[in-house]
Amino acid sequence: MKDEDWDLIYKVHLKGTYACTKAAWPYMREQKYGRIINTSSASGVYGVFGQTNYSSAKLATHGLTLALSREGLKRNIFVNSICPVAASRLTETVMSKEVLSSLKPDYIVPLVAWLSHEDCKETGSIFELGAGYISKLRWQRNQGYFFDTPFTPEDVKEKWDEVSGFGTNVYHPQTSSEIFEIFFNKEEFMKQQKEGKAKSTSPSQNTQPTNVTLKAEKIFNLMRAFLDRGEGKDLIPKIQGVFNFEIILQKGGPVIKSWVIDLKNGQGSIKEGKEQGDATFNMIDDDFERVCQGKLQANEAFLKGLMKIKGNMKKATLFTPSLFPAPTPENLAKYSQAKL
Repeated sequence: MKDEDWDLIYKVHLKGTYACTKAAWPYMREQKYGRIINTSSASGVYGVFGQTNYSSAKLATHGLTLALSREGLKRNIFVNSICPVAASRLTETVMSKEVLSSLKPDYIVPLVAWLSHEDCKETGSIFELGAGYISKLRWQRNQGYFFDTPFTPEDVKEKWDEVSGFGTNVYHPQTSSEIFEIFFNKEEFMKQQKEGKAKSTSPSQNTQPTNVTLKAEKIFNLMRAFLDRGEGKDLIPKIQGVFNFEIILQKGGPVIKSWVIDLKNGQGSIKEGKEQGDATFNMIDDDFERVCQGKLQANEAFLKGLMKIKGNMKKATLFTPSLFPAPTPENLAKYSQAKL
């Protein structure tokens, strides 16, 4: 392969997708609405012999989709990829007429139309489709294995089945930061390895009571009173963000209660519920309290998987508990009283 062959494919597929998207993106940002469907390929997902340039460009196109889906989420811009199989002039030479007749391009249209519709909230996904069949693909991580450090290539060889095999315990990661949750829970992970227990990486399906008193409740009440008194008005021009907080009782458990912190409008406000914002924080009640008390650093909580964040990560970093009075007994008492 000549360099020109490699460059040409990248110019058409990856840079072409980039150029079209870049031209449309400012208008979508301004109107707070957009739908983008990028054409990837099964050749990129699985690899095809003799097509290293095409395969890599097509998987890179889905990488662009994944990044844009996160950047566009807060502005109602949803981005997905499709891997279509359809009859064309290129496939006429390698497929029979019978096969081609079942692969009409018409059968690609319904999915593209739905992904383009204002009611469709799907984003960051990739679909294989053709002949009337549609299937969503996703990443999968196996159970994995933690080694005592330092370790050698021979150690890896000995545990290769655990490193590379897929059993019943699998995980479907959604963000690049989730691997840190494993890294920072090494001790627990290795303990379960030695006991011969399979660590389940799927979210817990246990139901939890909703009539509990959350520690987070008194903290959000403090924050609400702080904003209602106008004491946080200087935060608004600095932060310009709306944040959702989901409080749970245990890892993988259901959301017990949600709050919205608006540091974008007026003098700021806090209310129960959920709405479209810049970022969503998901935390266990006890961990949320520890972060607000300064007993657990926010970045440490994030790296250990104790704080899950979805949405605009850059905006999320602007929010810290230090923006509000610490939940000390004195402050909790002070902000529980009506303002004189």
